[in-house]
Amino acid sequence: MTGTCEFPTAGFSAELRRREPQGFNPRDLLLEKIVQPPEGPAATIDLRYEEQANPGDFDTVTILPTVQPFQYRRCSDMSAPVNEQLTEPNDYELSCDGVTLTYSTTSFDGSPRLSFREGGRALDFSGEEIGTLATKLGTEVTVTLEVISDDRTVTLTLLVPAINLGEGPDIEFATVAIETTNLTTIGGPALITGPLQT
Repeated sequence: MTGTCEFPTAGFSAELRRREPQGFNPRDLLLEKIVQPPEGPAATIDLRYEEQANPGDFDTVTILPTVQPFQYRRCSDMSAPVNEQLTEPNDYELSCDGVTLTYSTTSFDGSPRLSFREGGRALDFSGEEIGTLATKLGTEVTVTLEVISDDRTVTLTLLVPAINLGEGPDIEFATVAIETTNLTTIGGPALITGPLQT
């Protein structure tokens, strides 16, 4: 199976990986497109995936949404040291594939702030509109992008790993943001057949 990806700048790398676990349909092969962003002029990348399979094993191949690491750059502000060794940032700037996120753990009134920009779409969140959950992977920061009654709710979850700035004013790293569509009905989830989240 082969494919082609076109990116806005040169230097991207991309590959296809078999999704584990696979989905509920054993005849639909699920592949993940893994993208690593860079900088430079536009580029096109050819993709290829191969595995041993018997004729008739699969009817279709589904390439899942891009697993895309966001590039992070910290602003000039710093929070108080967590302990004597660690200094954590409180301002984050992230961008990837036309999406820009800014996240501040605090602001002038002490509440967090998050902004989402994609093309002409601009959404701003503050205070209780931003949910945070500490996990072993880092802090999950979640906001609701869209709510359509009796249809769906779309959320965005940004994973913020633990970071030690040390003596530097900023630092760069890669992370992920996941957009989830939660299907809803007035009668509850029992009226939906199939996955409730995509």
